[in-house]
This record gives sequence, structure tokens and C-alpha cells, in this order.
Amino acid sequence: MARSFNGTTDQINCGSGVGNPAAISVASWFYCTGLTGNTYLGTVSRYDGTNFWTLALHQSGTLLAQVVTTGGLIQVTTTATYSLNVWTHFGFSYDSVNGLRVYINGVQDVTTGTASGTASAVTASVLLGDAFSIYPFLGYLYDAAIWNAALSAGDFSQLSRGGRPASTIGWWPLGGTASPEPDMSGFGNNGVLTGTGFAPDPIFPVPSISNLITIP
Repeated sequence: MARSFNGTTDQINCGSGVGNPAAISVASWFYCTGLTGNTYLGTVSRYDGTNFWTLALHQSGTLLAQVVTTGGLIQVTTTATYSLNVWTHFGFSYDSVNGLRVYINGVQDVTTGTASGTASAVTASVLLGDAFSIYPFLGYLYDAAIWNAALSAGDFSQLSRGGRPASTIGWWPLGGTASPEPDMSGFGNNGVLTGTGFAPDPIFPVPSISNLITIP
């Protein structure tokens, strides 16, 4: 099962226990069922009024990844587009050497963001199904995860083929069966639900728990 979000009030607050890694990767599966009239639909984000990072969908059909660094805001608006009612894997990695790299279904988008310092500290909670508490998501989310490392292209490729996250600082499978939403990273960042519901099983192959991404 996955979690469904109503595009207005639903979100999951996962707290701020993921810390503030200097290098970061964020990823999630999404299945957007419609547009809400807002400019963006947030899938996974963190925003404290000054510093932030986010994965979001633009209503035009492109995808957006942003991270505030010690050198300023780095962002990528993809050339690739998403489709409604289709499961899509979306993620980014950022470090001070390679900059911001965005991956859609395991393939790096041709647009990249240059490196500019390390990722800035964010004091606010991680939100699933919303961005900045003003851009709610409409549809289903599955396997949202955060790493304190910059994942490789091979890692994103494996995730997009059904590999499950590991060595994370936050991993919410979003199975839709528990409240609070459990954090399977082992760090206890369980998500407090506001609304949300059950969603159909993802239509991509989901492997057993033994098929894990391991970050050295």
C-alpha cells in the first residue's frame, strides 16, 4: 500500500531529527492524480523560513529540486516532465563537489545545479505531501527517504527499479497501515499524520526487503 494525500490539508510531519548533513540526498516515488491550482505540489520538503530543501512538481509538468547552501540557493527545474496517474521516481543529491543532481526514474536530468558550499542547516520538520506548508500534494507517495550522503547515479538507478532505501537518516515506506507513520531508518523520526489515507498498491515491482541500497 501507499499513502494518499488530498491536495489541501493532508501532510505527514516527520520532525527535525534527521539532522543537517553537509551532503544530502532525498528521494520518493509519487503518483500525481491531479493539479491543485497551486504553482507547485510538494512531495518531500523542509523549510524553516530561511533555509530549505525540497522536491516538488510544477503544475506545468516539470519537476523542481532546491537546496539552500552556505553559498546560496541552488535549484534545478527539469527538462524532463512527469505524467499524471503514473508512478514516477524522483530524487536529488547535493554535495560541495558535484553540486545539485536531479534524477527522474533513475536517469539524471540534463540540467544540473553548480556546487556552492555545503547544505545549510534547517531547523524545521521534514514534511511529506507538502512543501513549505503551502503547496500540498494531490495523489500517492511511497518510499520517501533522506540520506546524509550524495547518492550515485547507480544508486538512483537501483532505487528506480524497485530497490529499497538503506543507510538512511530517514525512511518512510508509507505503507498506509500505521499511525504514526514509522521511520524505518532506525532513528525514530516517526511521522505524525494530518489526514492521509490508503492508496492502491504501487504498480511498479516492489522487491523484498533484502533488496536494499547500501551507501558506504
